[in-house]
Amino acid sequence: MTGDHGQQWPIDEDLSALRDRLQYHAVRAGMRGERLDDLLLVTNEAVINILEHGGGKGTLAIWQNETYLTVDVTDTLGLLSRWHVPSERPTGTVRGFGLWLMNQLCDEFTIEQMEEGSRVRLRMRLGLPAARSGAAGSADSAQDDLDDLNTSSTSGTSGTPDPVRSTADSVREDPGQGELQVSF
Repeated sequence: MTGDHGQQWPIDEDLSALRDRLQYHAVRAGMRGERLDDLLLVTNEAVINILEHGGGKGTLAIWQNETYLTVDVTDTLGLLSRWHVPSERPTGTVRGFGLWLMNQLCDEFTIEQMEEGSRVRLRMRLGLPAARSGAAGSADSAQDDLDDLNTSSTSGTSGTPDPVRSTADSVREDPGQGELQVSF
């Protein structure tokens, strides 16, 4: 799938269908474990932003090359800018983490205002070491990964935070900030 010409879908209220399409293409591209979870989380945040703040209409596009899996989430309103991204983790709120998370979890995160709207670009490097991306899987295990993701919970667990966990896990578990749950 290297050099993939990509796929594009309209953003609507059927978040489950978008998630399934994104997950299918990401697994085919080789994404697994935490990296796949992170991609689904940040894409969910970008799509929800369009539904709540970006005019309610937009598109989600995904493609890859040898290095990156790229997801573009574009709205039709065009008001989002880089200035909306907090430089530090938001405190004192249970909302408002989306742009900050995208900036923390993506290898490249950009916001561009274009004639047709605002575009959030989420890029994740393919082929990261197993320590960051979880257990490396073969192409034969793609369906197993999809099955595992469809049956696993996306909310954090309680207890002492593990320093090896991703930033998203820390945010999900911090009782002082409220619990973030993925509903994508």
